[in-house]
Amino acid sequence: MEFREYEEMLWNLMSAENTVRNHAEMMFESMKADSDRTLLYLLQ
Repeated sequence: MEFREYEEMLWNLMSAENTVRNHAEMMFESMKADSDRTLLYLLQ
């Protein structure tokens, strides 16, 4: 995931639109489930 995609996901977490926010929450949950891989990618 590129930086702009992370940024977009973070903005979408605050969206008033339920479908947009739900999708961002689902992405965030999957990132939390595999946090080691997510953090390693961000550190590279």
